[in-house]
Amino acid sequence: MIIKFPLAPITILLLSFALSIANPTQALSQQKADTADNPAAAEGFALATGFLLEGLFDQSISSFVSAENEYRKSKNEQQIIACYLGIATCYSLKSDFKKSLEFNEKALSLHKSRIENDPEGLDLIISNIALCKEVQRMSNGRFEK
Repeated sequence: MIIKFPLAPITILLLSFALSIANPTQALSQQKADTADNPAAAEGFALATGFLLEGLFDQSISSFVSAENEYRKSKNEQQIIACYLGIATCYSLKSDFKKSLEFNEKALSLHKSRIENDPEGLDLIISNIALCKEVQRMSNGRFEK
């Protein structure tokens, strides 16, 4: 059985991901810093985002994981969170809400322990988690992959 969802939740997920990386001033300064400090991470993140926008979700997940590993080397928690949110978005778009929930919860855990003065980011992650749980509840946890 294929469970179809309205376009609105998917649009919300894409918008959530975009907002998580798209504060223009912060994103530009972060991109400049990332490129200078860790070009491999910045390149991997850009590649992952491109794959996501093209609908190539498996390639996007792989690139986000590579970028996350690079960001770990430079201890860039903000970008690790963005990688987790990108991975979560890909899984949501693949209708794997269990995996999406897992990565949103990782983002929440890291955000709570490391990031200060970002209530919008925290609200965004909590909204993503609520959406994943609601979709799972509505479908009794059954999804066609």
